[in-house]
Amino acid sequence: MPESASRRPAGRRRADKPWALLAGVVRAAAIAVLRTRPAPPPLPASEPQPSLSTAAPTAAPNAPPVPAGVTPVVGSSSVTLAWRPDPTEPPAWVPPTDTPEPEIEPTPSFDECLPFRIEAYDSPGRLGQVIVEIWATNRCGRDLGPLDVWFRVSGLRDGIPERWVDAHPFDAPLRGREVHVTVALPGAVDYYERIEVRPFAPGR
Repeated sequence: MPESASRRPAGRRRADKPWALLAGVVRAAAIAVLRTRPAPPPLPASEPQPSLSTAAPTAAPNAPPVPAGVTPVVGSSSVTLAWRPDPTEPPAWVPPTDTPEPEIEPTPSFDECLPFRIEAYDSPGRLGQVIVEIWATNRCGRDLGPLDVWFRVSGLRDGIPERWVDAHPFDAPLRGREVHVTVALPGAVDYYERIEVRPFAPGR
């Protein structure tokens, strides 16, 4: 009894040694792994998010690489250029020449362009009147109306018109045509030194 009782504890100690040795090896390996495991890399510093106005453009999937120092262009635009001919040499400067203005010929007066002839005699039907007949031809280069030309018939004594009468033709004195005017001047042919006839325009 005493011998068997003393052997059992010795056999249990021999049986527990392999497990203790294995546990020690596992512990030593765990310590070695923990010591050799690299420390986790530090977290990168948080960068500020770019705003909408300063956000960098995102390259297309198949876009060619952008050379260093070149700012990429975002978007596209179209420009319409006006067509311009090839530049040519400007013409030589020519000094302006004074162009003489055409001279406007003044309208001749009736004394120059309206020749006439007269005949004066005492009126056979009425005493104290002088009948003066005028035949005038329009040489003024334009047609005239009946009221465009007047005739003043004056009876002069001592070089001064004593009596006068104004009259106009009843027919229009057309260009190159002759008109006839009859005027009754008070007096007598023998009373006046002379009888004077002058054509004039109205308002003169």
